[in-house]
Amino acid sequence: MDQYSRKALYAGIALLLSLIVAAAGCGKKGDPRFTGIGRGIPAPVQDLRVHLEGGAPLLQWSGSWEDAAELRFRILRSALRRGDCIECPHEFSELAEQDGSELVREKEGGAAWRYRDSSAGTGKGYIYRVVVCDRFGNCSDPSNAVTVGR
Repeated sequence: MDQYSRKALYAGIALLLSLIVAAAGCGKKGDPRFTGIGRGIPAPVQDLRVHLEGGAPLLQWSGSWEDAAELRFRILRSALRRGDCIECPHEFSELAEQDGSELVREKEGGAAWRYRDSSAGTGKGYIYRVVVCDRFGNCSDPSNAVTVGR
């Protein structure tokens, strides 16, 4: 084997090892976490619940944040397919982002917050989560996950 063949062989082995290491690092590790850096991260929603009202999922949660007008609520949704494990990690996408002042108008009886998912398909199953963010972009951990339509 001459010098150039040996170098090509070593380069091929190095490339193969690099691809193996890179492939081992790929893949979904868990649900997304929206966390901020610094102090004053909003408290997460602890009691998210959902039920069907008029055929559309209605999300409700409680929480007393000091200045709700300074907050944004990110509503996350994942579609459930037949055979999906509810406890397994899911790929959530942002369904909506609402100002706290918009949701305050839907406030009922103290500190109950509401969001209606009017884009949900009839007869389909979904998992929801809510993330609370302040005006600086600091966000809480996601709320508990709730399911509807399954």
